[in-house]
Amino acid sequence: MLVPLIMAGGKGTRLYPASREARPKQLLRVFSDLTMIQETVARIRDLASPEQIFIGTTLEL
Repeated sequence: MLVPLIMAGGKGTRLYPASREARPKQLLRVFSDLTMIQETVARIRDLASPEQIFIGTTLEL
């Protein structure tokens, strides 16, 4: 069984000033109306249902 794990950590320094502590890069809308994390989940939905997808991140996010 495939268990998708999305790594969503980091400070987003390369996306500054769009990405800040109060607005992490994973929650930015860059390419569409979806946030970056929503786009990633949408790309792997054919592999697993949303309930089976794990997201690894920091406590602050």
